[in-house]
Amino acid sequence: MPSLLHRSRRFIACLAVLTPLAAAPGARADAMHTMATYSSFHNACGQRIIEQPFAQWDDRADYFLIREGDASAAGDEWDLGGGELAAENNPNSLHADENASIALDQGDSAMAPMVCVGVDDPTMRFFVRNPGAGTGTLKVEVLYEDQNYELHALQLGELTSADAGDEWTPSPSLDLSAPLVALLDGGRTPVWFRFTAEGEGSSWLVDDVYVDPYGKG
Repeated sequence: MPSLLHRSRRFIACLAVLTPLAAAPGARADAMHTMATYSSFHNACGQRIIEQPFAQWDDRADYFLIREGDASAAGDEWDLGGGELAAENNPNSLHADENASIALDQGDSAMAPMVCVGVDDPTMRFFVRNPGAGTGTLKVEVLYEDQNYELHALQLGELTSADAGDEWTPSPSLDLSAPLVALLDGGRTPVWFRFTAEGEGSSWLVDDVYVDPYGKG
């Protein structure tokens, strides 16, 4: 199956001559096509609007919201898998006009739209609520391609009831020091964040997914 980035590059070239790229059949291919179309229809690495969304929790670092990280536009560019769009907004959000978040129950996964990261983007963070069983966990992964365009998934962290309860709260700051490789101009790597609810009775809500573009301190 063609690699995500290779297909994205082909799609960008095709757009120049107004020739569409056809998606491969199958569920996994559909998810890959979603990834490819994101990176082609939009600026490959997107615009970064710097914010300080976690300042009231003593994190005054600069962050940028990933595209549709607030589940705006009906979450059209999320791959919701078994999850769903919930009509509930994080009340601490700087984007409170977007009354939506990503809801995940036991076994559900959702993948955020593509974002580009590099050595100057060391961490990611988001808002989360855990209304489910205290034994449920939320696995957070980053998906990326290596120099041979092979897709990899690396776990960034696993949230528990010690990290989030029934009230909206910032997640821990998760380290992005994966073996990321420079596959785009500017030393950036296209990645996708995937969230998975695990454990019996697990139920999580995710909103406002951010990346720190400069690092702490």
